[in-house]
Amino acid sequence: MKARMRFAPGNGAYSAFWAAPSDDQWPPEIDAIEYLGDRPDLGHATHHWARPEGGNTSNSQDFVNAALADGGWHTIGVDWQPGQLIWYVDGREVTRSRHPEGVASEPMHLAAVGRDLGQERVDIRPGQQYAVHDHH
Repeated sequence: MKARMRFAPGNGAYSAFWAAPSDDQWPPEIDAIEYLGDRPDLGHATHHWARPEGGNTSNSQDFVNAALADGGWHTIGVDWQPGQLIWYVDGREVTRSRHPEGVASEPMHLAAVGRDLGQERVDIRPGQQYAVHDHH
């Protein structure tokens, strides 16, 4: 899954792109990026899942990428395969999941919020390719 996004710097600015269950029963969730404008060079990659013994857990990994603050368009992506998540910014790997047991296998839909990016919902499955593009 991938999206082309621009990020708004500044205190209080927020942009995000994620996949959530198509049946709307959370968790799981795969956050391709969560971006807070008060730290414009930092992205957050997270995935959430239900533990077999009950309850929910998540794994979040921060990554530094100075280009996120440049005001330009960037391609944010996650290669979502069974037992594996790899996050990318502009085609370069920035982090990997450290918890293969938590990688979702059910159908998900894409969602995004933020500057210059409309909202769109599209159902996808692991390994399936779909991209959300800007319409400008």
